[in-house]
Amino acid sequence: MVDEGIAILTGPDSLVRFGRLLHEAWELKRSLSTRITTPTIDAMYAAACRAGALGGKLLGAGGGGFLLLFAKPEDHRRIRAALPGCLNVPFRFDYQGSQIMVYQPDALPMIEEPAAVAMDHDDLASYAAALSQAGR
Repeated sequence: MVDEGIAILTGPDSLVRFGRLLHEAWELKRSLSTRITTPTIDAMYAAACRAGALGGKLLGAGGGGFLLLFAKPEDHRRIRAALPGCLNVPFRFDYQGSQIMVYQPDALPMIEEPAAVAMDHDDLASYAAALSQAGR
């Protein structure tokens, strides 16, 4: 799957294929153990897919973390609406490597439209191209 993902990200194929590959990996990982996910996470993932997410991945350690979703930009608003009560954490790729991140909820402004994370196609393509040029 890794080689296929790299080929999609660095080749001429549509990034929709990458989203579908993420979904395939999600299903494969879930089949390994009943402890990979929870009914709540499964319900969130299913709702996101019904709203347009192409795939997703759990990030972080047990008991906390993120559900990263891959979707076309035009589907982001519908996905956020399908996941009320979830915190939307916008992000973009950078090229500096690992950094220490501190989450301070009291320092964040209130978000009126909570949502899930949705990955932007353009950022992912730029990140893949940079990795390819760096030889990673």
